[in-house]
Amino acid sequence: MAAVQWVYANGSNWVPLDVTTQQLIEQLWFNNRSAWIDCRTFSGRAYVDFDAMQICFNSLGLIHYILNSIIMATVQWIYANGSSWVSLDITAQQQIEQLWSNHSSSWINCRTFPGGAYVDFESMEIKFNNYGNASARRC
Repeated sequence: MAAVQWVYANGSNWVPLDVTTQQLIEQLWFNNRSAWIDCRTFSGRAYVDFDAMQICFNSLGLIHYILNSIIMATVQWIYANGSSWVSLDITAQQQIEQLWSNHSSSWINCRTFPGGAYVDFESMEIKFNNYGNASARRC
C-alpha cells in the first residue's frame, strides 16, 4: 500500500500532522474507530472523529474544535457520477482501500451505495444496481 499522509485544514492550507499522530490515526482508520490520542501537533490529547472527519483537542479541560478541522488521507477513492468525480463515504473508503491492499475484488456495504456494491479492480468499476461506475484511486 502507498504511504498515506494525514492532514488537517488550517484556514485554506492543508497541514500534515506529526509522524506519531499519523501512525495513530492510521491504526484507528484500519480498525474503523474514533478515539482520543496523544498528539504532538496540538500539544496534548486530541479526538479523532471519523464520522465527521474532524479532529478536536483538549486544552485546560475544554474541548476545542479546530475551525474547519477536516482531516483526510491523501489517498482517496472516487467514482464517476455523470461528468463528475465524486468521493465515496468514509466506510466505503476504508473497505475499498483494504480490498486494494489485499488485491481482491469484493462486495462492500456503505452509505454511498445502499444495499451494497461490488468493487471490481479488474475493470476499475463499482457495480451498483446492474450499472458499473468507473472508479479511481486518487493519491
